[in-house]
Amino acid sequence: QENTVQAYENFIVMNHWSQDVDSAVYLRDKLAFDQADLIGTSVEYTNFLSNYPTSIFADDAASRYEKALYLENTTANTLTAYIEFLRKYPDSPYRPDAEDQVFAIYTKTGSVESYKKFIEEFPDNQNVNSAWPKLYNAHMQNNSYNSGTILEFTNTFPDYPYMEELETEMTLANTTFYPIKIDNKWG
Repeated sequence: QENTVQAYENFIVMNHWSQDVDSAVYLRDKLAFDQADLIGTSVEYTNFLSNYPTSIFADDAASRYEKALYLENTTANTLTAYIEFLRKYPDSPYRPDAEDQVFAIYTKTGSVESYKKFIEEFPDNQNVNSAWPKLYNAHMQNNSYNSGTILEFTNTFPDYPYMEELETEMTLANTTFYPIKIDNKWG
């Protein structure tokens, strides 16, 4: 009748033989989880998991703990906050989101230099593979599209991972295309 965590705990301890123990455990855990969820901090979820590690709500608590931990550590929404989070919690399920934020903040200017520095400073970031083509595009936007510019790029960035694509670009840059009309169709 009290419907408190402590009352259920007392019933479980004093009546371990009862057929209602499973129901009492469920109700105690549900009540404790709801209380932790109401506060919603990583500390509350940690306390719940510490007190009820085998609870049916443990997986939900662990998931919400990870989210709360991420939000608590990145509320400033700054590059420094995301980098620090990645340093402190490298195995977090929110690592991909933090890496995306680092990439977005670091390269928001869209300049060649921003992509270059991002690749150099964060080589393990999941966005490095998409940073390279963006670096190439930024370079090409700053210069005229021709084989000389592409060659300059390959000399400046010899580590570019998509060199085969640049060879195709070089071929296209050196190719002259003429419009042609056959049967009222252009190509």
